[in-house]
Order: sequence, then structure tokens, then C-alpha cells
Amino acid sequence: METKLNNNEVKEIANMQKRIDSYEGFIKAIYIIAKFGTLVNYPIFDGTKYTQEMDYLWHFIKKQKEIELLMSK
Repeated sequence: METKLNNNEVKEIANMQKRIDSYEGFIKAIYIIAKFGTLVNYPIFDGTKYTQEMDYLWHFIKKQKEIELLMSK
């Protein structure tokens, strides 16, 4: 039995996928910085529920890695 989704359900699924993609990209970028020390830039996390938290973590980890790189020289 097939069920068709209405427009609101399709929009909600698309919105959820957008957030999942954003979180996945954020985690991958943080991993690259933490593991390899490569300072990468990542787009602003606008439109997600945790924008403020993600922004804080991004800047904190990036700053810690910059300090670590400076101290290793």
C-alpha cells in the first residue's frame, strides 16, 4: 500500500535533510581541524536549531588548534 506525502510533509522532510547535511558538514570540518590541524573555513550555520552552539564550538576548537600550532613551532 503506497501513501502519498502532502506538500507540508515533503517540506518537513526536506528541512530535516538540510539540517542533517549541515550537522554532518560541521562534524566533518571539526574532525579535520582536530585530527589533522588543517584550519578550514565553514559556512555560517544559519537556519539550524543549534546555530549559536555550533558557532561557539567552531571558534573554540579553531582557536585551540591555532594555539597548539603556534606552541609546536
